[in-house]
Amino acid sequence: MALTLATSLPGPTRSSLCGEAISSAHSLRRWWFALCLLTRVWPAPPRRCNPQGAPLALRARFRAAVAGRLGARQPKPPSNAGEDAMAYSSPSNCATLVGRLTRDPELRTVSTSAGARSVLTLGLAVRKPIKPDEDTPTADFFDVTVWGPLAETCAAHLRKGRLVAVSARLEPNAWEAPDGAKRRGMAIIASAVEFLDRPPRESGSPVEQPEEVPAAA
Repeated sequence: MALTLATSLPGPTRSSLCGEAISSAHSLRRWWFALCLLTRVWPAPPRRCNPQGAPLALRARFRAAVAGRLGARQPKPPSNAGEDAMAYSSPSNCATLVGRLTRDPELRTVSTSAGARSVLTLGLAVRKPIKPDEDTPTADFFDVTVWGPLAETCAAHLRKGRLVAVSARLEPNAWEAPDGAKRRGMAIIASAVEFLDRPPRESGSPVEQPEEVPAAA
């Protein structure tokens, strides 16, 4: 009886095994597709950021690029008496003026601690830019002091109306007025004078002659 029951139970057939294998393969494929889909749409984990919100790696690359482009930042020099240090590495006192002479230079000789020296004063008119509401050009007028051999060269070759470029330094001075008041001013001392035009010919067209306007009292 037991043998009869054992032989009568249906066993797995080849078709049923193939069906289960195909079903398992389909299930595995569906799981693999779902996993791939999750990896695509699932947000990436947040990166570590500084308090300002910029990624630390990005800020590090930016600092490295700036350091490579601009060079190492120089340390700020210590200030004196609480004042900010100058922006330049060394002091500088220089001025450049380009204009025409308002008069013929007159050479003279003065006595100094180093002996007699030649000196002259150049009257220089420097034209201002024309403003939209102005019809005629205006100019600023300066007196430039020239010493030594440079003064002798200017006296020999320059006349009223010549165009020159002057490189100079500013020198403060102080004096006492006839009424006893203390006065202070600024002298312009030329270190180089460049002639920017040729001397006029006698038969040529006249050179522009700037007229000095007296300063308002």
